[in-house]
Amino acid sequence: MPRWYRAYEAHGRLKLKLDQLRGLIERQRMGDVVPVLRVERAPGNQYYLFLGIEHETIGEMPEWVRDVLDRANFLGRPIDKPFTLDEIRSMVGSEVVVHDYMRLLPFHRTDRPPIAAADGAAELDEGHPQAIDESDRCQTFVQLLSALGSGSIATLQRIWHELGGGPGRSLTRMLRLLGYLETDRTGRHWAMAPTVFVPIAHGPHAGAVLLCGRRDQRLVAALAAAFQVEHVMQPHGVGPAACIIHDATPAALVRTAAEQRVTARAMDDLGARLARALPDLGGWVERLEHIPGVHPGRFSVARYDGREFAPVAFSSGQSGLYDLRTRHSRGEPTAQDRAVEYTLLYHAPTGRWLRGDWHGMRYAAIDWAGIACPIQYDPATGWLRVDAQRRWPELYERALVLATGRLPTWRNDGWEYEGIDPQLIATLTPKLNLVREE
Repeated sequence: MPRWYRAYEAHGRLKLKLDQLRGLIERQRMGDVVPVLRVERAPGNQYYLFLGIEHETIGEMPEWVRDVLDRANFLGRPIDKPFTLDEIRSMVGSEVVVHDYMRLLPFHRTDRPPIAAADGAAELDEGHPQAIDESDRCQTFVQLLSALGSGSIATLQRIWHELGGGPGRSLTRMLRLLGYLETDRTGRHWAMAPTVFVPIAHGPHAGAVLLCGRRDQRLVAALAAAFQVEHVMQPHGVGPAACIIHDATPAALVRTAAEQRVTARAMDDLGARLARALPDLGGWVERLEHIPGVHPGRFSVARYDGREFAPVAFSSGQSGLYDLRTRHSRGEPTAQDRAVEYTLLYHAPTGRWLRGDWHGMRYAAIDWAGIACPIQYDPATGWLRVDAQRRWPELYERALVLATGRLPTWRNDGWEYEGIDPQLIATLTPKLNLVREE
């Protein structure tokens, strides 16, 4: 892939500039498009900064990347001319690989909704035209990803933007919950999950079969021709509709897939299997990524108290979820500086800083603080409600979603699930220290 350089006339502290740029590239998953940067030799307070852009056409870049960079005022004034390496070689230092630079600063801000906004979603009725449009867009999105099979997160986000989708912060989380794809530990690559037919054991669609994983268009068409297929829209249209097949056995569906040269298999109780395989909360914490080299004395520290982050003096004996923000010796940090923050879980018994999904880290911190995590559950209907501030770690929530193929509904400051089997709740209750409210 050809590489060209976009130049900026920058000024200010270079280290801070690189931190801000690193955070921007990481948050927006732009590392595959902007993999390297170069800085003018012996930079003073004013210097040139060159971003390496990988694109088949010199001077071009994906529109969504251009939009992100154009709004990044901290970079300085862009120079309206593409440069090649030969043109700038004599004036720049060695190449800085963005991914390597990230590894030098491995702890990073975890994407999470603002505390004030809780975890809310747009409350659109399923029949609302905007919800229908969003559902159709998600459906097309999954079909395109299925055709690709795997790729970078930058590619995934580019496809979403080209389909007219809005900010895609929770895209991969939503697709992982539904069992469509998996992402690697770095969060930079994805791959579609295998095609699986899962019998639904409980709820309004009990007795039907759910299509999970990769969606081959030929297979979907063949299923519609041979069986009664129902596409059930996700709540508020946020996500691809669940593909539910009635009056069919998993074995017959696997044979239909084979006729279309699609590899598929049947798997009973997918959600229940995952729930049984998951460790308890302590075991989940033990498996989190350890982030070495974190020195809280270098940061302004805030600790999550069950509702919000409050400033504290860090104590090595207190486990919890912490926001770490760079300290500035000269007065209050600017708005841009305050955006550079790191959210990590601190485990006092081992003295380790850990990183995981935002909801999971928050849940562990609440549990450590001795705060109850109540649920409301009706075994007769399979209705389950989880408070917004107590949303479960992603892997445990995935067990609920895979059991029905349906994402939860946002209602009255909480998440509501349907069709959840009592045995699934019985399996997860001791693992997550759940408290059932009557």
